[in-house]
Parts: sequence; C-alpha cells; structure tokens
Amino acid sequence: MQITYKIPDFPEPGDNDLSKGICESNKGNYKKAQSYFEKSATYGNEYGQLFSGLIHFGGYNPFNRDKTKALNYFQAAESEWQNSVAQFFLGLMYLAGDAVTLNKEQGLLWIEKAAKNGFHTARSYIAKIYLEGDEGAEKNLEKSFFWFKQLVDSETYNSRTLYLFDSVQFKVNFDGSTLNNPFKLEQKSMQAPVYLSPTYLTKYSKRKTSNQMGIKFNSSILWYILSNNVFSVSMCHFYIGLIYLDGYSGFLKNHRKSFEFFERCSRYNNPIAFRYMGQLYFKGEGVRKDDKEAMRCHKKGKDLGDIESIHHLAVCFFLGEVVKQNFKKAREYLELYIKHKDIADQLGKAYFTLGCIYRMGGEGVKQDNLLAIDYYKKSVELGSGMGAYGLGEMYEYGQGVKKNKKTAYEWYVKATSLGCFIAYMSLGQLELQSPKTTDSVERALLYFRQAERHGMEDFKKKKTHSK
Repeated sequence: MQITYKIPDFPEPGDNDLSKGICESNKGNYKKAQSYFEKSATYGNEYGQLFSGLIHFGGYNPFNRDKTKALNYFQAAESEWQNSVAQFFLGLMYLAGDAVTLNKEQGLLWIEKAAKNGFHTARSYIAKIYLEGDEGAEKNLEKSFFWFKQLVDSETYNSRTLYLFDSVQFKVNFDGSTLNNPFKLEQKSMQAPVYLSPTYLTKYSKRKTSNQMGIKFNSSILWYILSNNVFSVSMCHFYIGLIYLDGYSGFLKNHRKSFEFFERCSRYNNPIAFRYMGQLYFKGEGVRKDDKEAMRCHKKGKDLGDIESIHHLAVCFFLGEVVKQNFKKAREYLELYIKHKDIADQLGKAYFTLGCIYRMGGEGVKQDNLLAIDYYKKSVELGSGMGAYGLGEMYEYGQGVKKNKKTAYEWYVKATSLGCFIAYMSLGQLELQSPKTTDSVERALLYFRQAERHGMEDFKKKKTHSK
C-alpha cells in the first residue's frame, strides 16, 4: 500500500512531519513513521493525532498495541477537530472495553456519531450492527436500511479512486503484491468487525514478528477498510439486496428489487453480487430464468476472486442441472475451492461432494470408494450430516468397507444429529430388516414418524410396510 500526500500550499503546523511520517510508512518503517506522526501531533495536527492513534491501535511492527496511547490520540483528534474517524475508533474501544470501561451503549453512540458526520466505514458498520443485532443492539431493520441507503445515496462514490479517511488529501494505492489472491483483501475487509476488533489486534500484535507477510496483509486490511468508500457502497447495495431477498421483519420479500440491488452492486465488479445474481437467474426469481446467464455470473464471480462462486460452479457440473454433467470438471473446481479453506464457507459440503464423485465414478473420474470414505469423514468433521449419511450407506452395502449394519446404524444416528433427516428413513429400514420384535417395529415406526415430521418422501409407504 502506498499513500500519496501532498503538503498544502498553506501548511498547518505539523504538516511537514506528517508528510515525512507517511513517506516512512510507505516504506514499512513504522517506528520511524510513528516518531514523525507523534511530533506532528504535538502541534495539534489533526492527522498527526489520527495516524499516531491508528498505529498504536493496530500494533504494527515493531510496536505492540498501546491502547492507552491510541485512546489519548483519538480523544485529542475528536475533541479538537471532531474527527469522524477518531469518533469511530472511540466507538470500537468502548464496544470492546479497550483502555476504557466496557460500555456498549456509549460505543454505539460514538459510531453513530461518526456515521452522521459522513464516515463511510462507520455508516456501513452501524448498518450491519442493526441488521444482525450485534454489540448489544436490538435488530432494527429500519435503522439498518436507513444507514445503508445513506451510503448508497452519497455523492462521493462515483470515483473509483481510493482516499484514506474519505479525504482527498490522502490518495491510496493497493497493488495486491502481498496477496496470492487480490480479492482476498476485499473478502477479509467484509469481516471488518473481526479485523478492527481490539481483541483480534491484541492477539495478532503478540505474534506478528514471526510472519512478515502477515504484518503487511493485516496492515493492508485496516487501511483498506478505512479508505475504500467504493467497496463500502457496493456492499451496501449488496446488503439492501439481501434484505429484500430474505424478507427480514418489516420488509416483504421482493426478488425483483433484490436482483436490482445485486445488479447495481455488480457494476462495481463486486464478485459476491455476481454469485447471488447467478442463483436468482438459476431459480428464475426476480428475473427471467436463464441458465446461461446463471453460469456467466458464477464464472464472473470466480474470475473476480469470489471463492464461493467456485463452489457453485462445482455443484453445477456435479448435478448437471445448468450444464452437462461433468464429474472431472466438478472435481477440478472442488479441489481449487479446498485450497482456499481458510476463507471457504462450504468446506464440509465440498468434501461431501468429492466423496460422492469418487463413490459414483464416471464422467471422467475413476471410482475410488476408499477416497470417497476419506472425503465423507472430512465432511463429517466439519459438521456435514450428509457425509455421515453417505458413510452409513457405504457400511450398510459394503462399499469400500466390509458390510457392517451396526456401524451403518451408528453413522445414520450421527447423520440425524447433524440435521440430515433422510437418515431416519434408513434407520427405520434397518430396524425392519432386523429380527422382528415389538420393540424393533416400534423403533421403526418412531423413525418413520421423525421422517414424516421433517417432510421426507415415502414415509407413509414405509409406515404401511412396518405394520
């Protein structure tokens, strides 16, 4: 990351030291940069105070976090300049009890004050808090929608140039040189509550010296969140689309409006929007069903770096619903997806699907029951009930393992505990296959009733056969 700062024609006291600090920061010399920032702050320089507070707050090399100094600098920038970024960070510190007494109400007041003063990160942050009911706040869709709309309707988002703190004085360039996947920065930035959390930063600052790449990456996340108004606006379009998609309380489901906001979000090349557009095209919700457009959107999302779009493409090739079934292509996408397991959301499902591919074989993939079992077990470790169900079937029918109905029964029970309710059908069938006693018939009926309760097909037929 590089910050471009030009000293004004009529500099304020401390501006020269501020400029020197930024130059050193661009080189990664945070210790030297901080000495200049703190010297600038002694003149009461607004941004000297702010940069000093941020480096102490983030704890970047070679500093450990000094939350008390960070607090003092933020308080000075707020009281002397009513700086909205300082207000935002004061809010974070009160929410976490970081150098101050924990006070969620006070923290929310500070963040909302920063939002009212126009700071884009504060607006998206407070909107998300009200959307999800985090940080002690009650869910409030009206407030959430209001703050999302405030950012969406702002007049500053047309420029794709990034400015730190929403100030044209500080132009920022991220070259992505420290990243294997440039979009990884944006995906991590979506988790701003995590990466701006004092708890996370305290933990991180204690281990940072052993990972220089990690220092650069985590530093980039903080500056990226504070500078990318474009990304914040695009994500606000996304969340408004999500509100209409899910029909949160007070908002009726409206797939047409949902698609409209996802499409607006996609204009910023936001890959997550393409993923959701692909799903709506596939289902024909809010837009005419179009399988070709669905695939185009998923591929665009993948090309722009969205990891979950890779998983969607894999599922499309596995099921053969949108494109011709191709296990080999599905496997390639799943293996690519698993390489990003640190940020993948559907890892359990991915391992389960790989298990299915190797269990069935064909379509360019050689059948391998042992690999199927291995992938099913990995999926179960990540909470996949379907993986447990697959293992139950393999033990029941002796696929890759010796036939063992007792072990199959255990895996089916495990599957139901993980939410795979189709396994109740298999449990009922195993009970009927055992020597018929009053108890086994009663257990079979109990399992079929459980299947019925969860909407499984053919439960009536099974109940009839059990009598």
